[in-house]
Amino acid sequence: MKVMLGQRNLHQPHSRMFDDVGALFRRARACYEVAGESEGATRMQSELSHQTERLNEQYATLRLRLRVALDRDRYGEALEAARDLEGLLVRHADSPYRRWLGLLQRTLERKVT
Repeated sequence: MKVMLGQRNLHQPHSRMFDDVGALFRRARACYEVAGESEGATRMQSELSHQTERLNEQYATLRLRLRVALDRDRYGEALEAARDLEGLLVRHADSPYRRWLGLLQRTLERKVT
């Protein structure tokens, strides 16, 4: 049985996912700029780019794991991927995607047990 519930949400990026990390690096960069330390500001911009790329890759990997597991009716693997995604998004405000992940987890928990 395919779990189609919310399938369209697998492709919707969560716009607030990187806000905390990005805000911290932008603030650090601004502090270096105010202090006149352009080298530090450049380093913070580089680190921001690196962290954003890393988180984007992690998010995409988790979404792919979830989609493949759902497509193959591997409910245990899908549950693990959904929990990992939820963990990645836990610090962010409620959203339709997070609510869908919660509903999906409950559905998968029933299927696994």
